[in-house]
Parts: sequence; C-alpha cells; structure tokens
Amino acid sequence: MEKIFKFIQKNLFFLILLSIFSGILFARFLGGFEFSVLVCIFAALTMIYPSLVSLDFSKLKDIYKHKNIIIISILLNFVMIPLIGFLVGYLFLRDYPVLFLGLFLLSILPGGGMVVSWAQKTKSDLVVTVGIIVANLLTAVVLVPIFLSFFINTFVGNINTQIGQPKFDNFYQGIQATNHTGGCLISKATNNTLSCSFGNSHSIRAVQIAIPILIIVLIPLGLAFTTQKILKKILQENKFEKSKIIFSGISNIGMFFTLFFLMGMKQNIIIFEKPDLLLKSIIPVIIFYATILSINLFIFKKNKTAETKALIWGNYLRYITLALGFSTSLIYQNQVYSQIIIVIVLSYLVQIPISFWLPNKLSINKTNE
Repeated sequence: MEKIFKFIQKNLFFLILLSIFSGILFARFLGGFEFSVLVCIFAALTMIYPSLVSLDFSKLKDIYKHKNIIIISILLNFVMIPLIGFLVGYLFLRDYPVLFLGLFLLSILPGGGMVVSWAQKTKSDLVVTVGIIVANLLTAVVLVPIFLSFFINTFVGNINTQIGQPKFDNFYQGIQATNHTGGCLISKATNNTLSCSFGNSHSIRAVQIAIPILIIVLIPLGLAFTTQKILKKILQENKFEKSKIIFSGISNIGMFFTLFFLMGMKQNIIIFEKPDLLLKSIIPVIIFYATILSINLFIFKKNKTAETKALIWGNYLRYITLALGFSTSLIYQNQVYSQIIIVIVLSYLVQIPISFWLPNKLSINKTNE
C-alpha cells in the first residue's frame, strides 16, 4: 500500500490530468453526472480532512515566538493576494462572472496540508509553517464568508435574472440554471431564516457561506487534530510519521474521484461547445500565479531565511483542494456554478509544476538558517 501511495505522490500531476480528462470525456460521450450533495461530504472527508492530519499541531505552542511573520502572512493572504486576484479577474473575466468567482475564490484560500510537504523539502522553519497554516485557516473561517458574500452579491448577483443579458449570454447560453429547492435542512432548522439556495432574489448573507466553511474547514481541522492525538498515543513517533503518507494518499485519491465527478457533470459539456473558455481562463490564472510568485521571490531575495521560506510556501500555494471542496457546495446551491471548476482545474495545472520548480529556486543560494 505504501508503494501505491508513493507512486501516486510521484505521478500526482499526471494522475490529476487523467482524472480531469476522464471526467470531461465521460460528460462528452456518456451524458455526464447529475450533481449530488454527497460529493460535498465526500470531498470534506476524503480530500480535506486527510490532508490536514500531516500538520504537526504540537508545534503550535511555539508560534507566539514568530507572531510577526504570521501576521505578515495573514496580511498578504487576505489583503494583497485577494486584491491581485480581484484585479486580474476584473481585467480578464468580468464578463464571465463564475470564472471570475473561481479566481477570486483561489485568491482568498491560502495553502493547507501541502504547504508542510514543500516546506520540509526546502528546509523551511516548520514551527512557522504550521503556525501560518493554522492561523490562515482560522482567519479564512472568519473572512471568506464576508469576502465571498460581498463578491457574489456585487459581481455575480442573481445569475438566474442575469441570463439573457448580453454579457451573460456569451457564457450561459444553453445552460439551464438548476436550483435545489424543497427539503432544505438549513431552512427547516432555522425556520426559513436561511436557505440552501443562493439562486434566489435575496442577497447572499455571510452566514450562508459560513455554513459550508464550517463543514469543509473547521470540522476536518478538528477531526485531523483528534486523529493525530489518538495516533500519537497508539503509535511510536517514527510509525506515526510513516502513517502520514497514508493520509496524503487518501487525500489524493479522494481528489481524483472528486475531480472526475465534477469534471464529468453534464453542464461541463459546454467546454466542447465553447473551448475558448479554457483560453479565457488560463491566461488570468497564469498571470495571477506569476504575480504572487514574483512577489514572494522578491521577499526571499531580500531575506533568505528558513522563516521566509515558510512564508513563501504559505503565500504562494493556494488551497486548491479546499477550493474544490468549497466549489462543490456552491454547485449544490446552483448548478450554474459548475463552471467554476474550469478555473480550479487550471490552477492545478499551473500550481503543481511551479511547486516542483520552486524548491530549486529557493536552494540556489545558501540561506542564513
């Protein structure tokens, strides 16, 4: 089993490509899947939760010693990078609101479990690394619902009323907006104060977005913390370290199945009908990553330390797995949001190759570690 997981890790990029194209071909030739809410639960349990088990939560007791760099990371991840994502998206994707939303979603979700793997390979400060990840995730729980609800209300709005307007016709022609109505547990639990559906005439409130964030961030984070404590009691330290590859492998396999399903949704047949959407999306995604990478390399050039390396990985890497998980909750609200997957998938194709290249860049010169 360990050999299988190592094979997956070694060939991650190509297996992601296989999942993506298999899903697209399934949609094209076999009609595609109907969306199911079970995908949200599957994504949280098989992608996000296992990816967080590798975090060494015991290191959190020392993060107060590095509070300044953690604060800098939060400012970069929730002020500068979202601003970059917004400006790039507005410049290239303002007439394609769901694609614009996908890029903005990436910009407000800083890296998760994968940050640890890359930080270890470049001999980054792991205390700072774990502190940055946890601090950013907890900040995301508070700020992402606010940012996202404002963005949807301002730049996406009620898609159902906008279909038919010229700039939306370019993107949504031929797509039927399918809302999920009836049997909404959230509506029943809150006496119709909240709704499962974003696709209505009311503004989207931050609390509506906070509910999926709770499911796909806080619950997996709590499960990962509990799992790690239990395993450390049961296993010796070296055996626990070896078990991390199992959780990483499970997360990757969960990602493959989720990607296959989401890319195989029948709404994604539009990719064959309008392949220019890929070109329209890939250019801003590349510009977005190139910009934040350039800024981070400039920071590293000015201060070549192990702490700075941790900062770079925590800033450059976007939590694509979480973005994929969150996009499943958006698609559940309204299947028109399925086109957000185009940007998420393209971000995999950009971020992963650069991640393999970046360690060499960080180790060209000796650092003051």
